Amino acid sequence: MKHEVQRQVITLLYLWWSERCGVREGEQQRDSGRLAHLTSTYAAEWSSFKPVKELGSQAQVKKSWRPPPANTVKINCDGAFSKNTRSGGWGYLIRECDGGVISSGYGKLENIGEAFHAEIIACLQVLQRAADLGIQRVLLETDASMVVQAAKSAELERSSASGLIWELKDLLASNFAFHDVIHTPRSGNMAADGLAALGASLNSGAGLIMDSIPICIRVLIADDLAAVYE
Repeated sequence: MKHEVQRQVITLLYLWWSERCGVREGEQQRDSGRLAHLTSTYAAEWSSFKPVKELGSQAQVKKSWRPPPANTVKINCDGAFSKNTRSGGWGYLIRECDGGVISSGYGKLENIGEAFHAEIIACLQVLQRAADLGIQRVLLETDASMVVQAAKSAELERSSASGLIWELKDLLASNFAFHDVIHTPRSGNMAADGLAALGASLNSGAGLIMDSIPICIRVLIADDLAAVYE
């Protein structure tokens, strides 16, 4: 196919898939004329992008999500925090070694002191969910380096989050036969980051939302899997 036709086909397939997922989740179906207009518009915008020049050898390589070893589950979590409103959100994904999602969740946080509190609460939420599911071997992955430090040392146990840190360590020690806490850059934690942002956007008093993955997050999960198998 010519390049412009390729762009239109790829755009149509993406919108088709997105529309199918949206209808399945209860969203209003758009008419074919609207989808045709969106396809041509997005394809035209895509064609206007300038090709990215090849970066030098010293450029930082973007790190994407990577699956855990066999018989181990990877749990990614993230917290969001607004200093102005002292509110935020948390989000998590629990995934198998083939990238399949076992569970997901996100929720609203209110009256929290700092961003670190949101990150720890996100960890507690996903660890409790993993424990409830009877998972025994977990890799907890986060883009918050202070969480990794808190889980592996005693240096932060006198901080304002000391109670949350103690609960984190207790959950890890008492519920899992194997566990490790590792750091990943934000580029390797995008789906959990997106869920945390959704949690922060919920109305005050909203309950947690479990195992319902919005379309925007499905796209990020698909990007993760594409990077694994490319």
